[in-house]
Amino acid sequence: LAVAAWRAKGEALLARNDAQRRQDDAEDVLAFMLGDFREDLQKVGQTSLLEKVGDKAMGYFDHADPRDLTDTALTRQTKALTQIGETRIDQARYADAATAFATAYTRATALVSRHPHDGDMLFERAQVEYWIGFIAQRRGDFATWRQWLTRYRDSAASLVQLEGNKPRAQLELTYGHHNLAILELDAGNLA
Repeated sequence: LAVAAWRAKGEALLARNDAQRRQDDAEDVLAFMLGDFREDLQKVGQTSLLEKVGDKAMGYFDHADPRDLTDTALTRQTKALTQIGETRIDQARYADAATAFATAYTRATALVSRHPHDGDMLFERAQVEYWIGFIAQRRGDFATWRQWLTRYRDSAASLVQLEGNKPRAQLELTYGHHNLAILELDAGNLA
């Protein structure tokens, strides 16, 4: 009886690992299609070909609870959702872009909560914060634009605390201050 239970536990573990491997493989393909392949299609002006891929990916991501995902899956989903949002911006589909970025933010925030001292995860969250602010700017919502650009700048400042003088951190903080300056300029607040 103990041998049967041990064997069943081993088979369950193998099945779980196999399912995780298949999920990782599928998300790898999706990340390629929304990343490198998207860039290739942009060069020839054909990003509309990815519209169905983005729609399917959004459906897939909507059913995944961030608490149930591994760090790798959350990272891939954050990047894929950000890329979907960027594509939706290119198509002037701001509501759909906002949905993609909101879902990406949930994933990125979960990652930063799990690993508060990981610069890569903080960087990904900052990127999403920027894009959410960008959408607010396009919609003329200055209060929301300011809120998200402030979050972006603050995330960049946290990245500098983690990474010091690394160019990525310094550049993000520079962008953070620059974006807020543009916001003030657009609001007519020259002081």
